[in-house]
Amino acid sequence: MTGIGEAAVERLESAVWPLAGGVACAFVLAAVLKDAAWQVAFGAVAVSVAGWALPASPEAGAAIGTAGWAFVTGFDVAKTGELALSGAADAGRAGALVAIGAAAGTAGTTGRRSAARRA
Repeated sequence: MTGIGEAAVERLESAVWPLAGGVACAFVLAAVLKDAAWQVAFGAVAVSVAGWALPASPEAGAAIGTAGWAFVTGFDVAKTGELALSGAADAGRAGALVAIGAAAGTAGTTGRRSAARRA
């Protein structure tokens, strides 16, 4: 069978658990910290995004950051659980969380490649 290559399938499979865990963790943190200041939830979710993105690819890290932004915006900024956009502040939070996820994914990927070359 030809189509997507074996390496592509391995990349997809390796992204499943970090992506699922990162999204679930961001959801739980945002929901639990709903009554705290949004900055507290944002910080907790940002740390979670970075941690879950490390074993993932930069693309999966960016996806985790996007989900984290949606949960922080809905639960902690809007306080209603609905995704309500508020302009430039939302764009800043989105950019920060997506960048954190992508950067952590890049750092993890670089570290894994470096370790593979040494081995």
